Amino acid sequence: MPSIQGISQSASAIQANQVQSQIQTAVAKKQLDVLKQQGSAAVQLIQQAANLSNRLDVKA
Repeated sequence: MPSIQGISQSASAIQANQVQSQIQTAVAKKQLDVLKQQGSAAVQLIQQAANLSNRLDVKA
């Protein structure tokens, strides 16, 4: 029969694992947001470069 202390320790360990999982998920979401912003910025730069190249007179 498990002791009260053992049950308490198990509950604490489960809670600590849940908190750690929540932290890891939050960090991963932040990293994903940063990557999305960087990707959007890269797309904008490419689009601007394409627009600029269409305006240049390369025959001169």
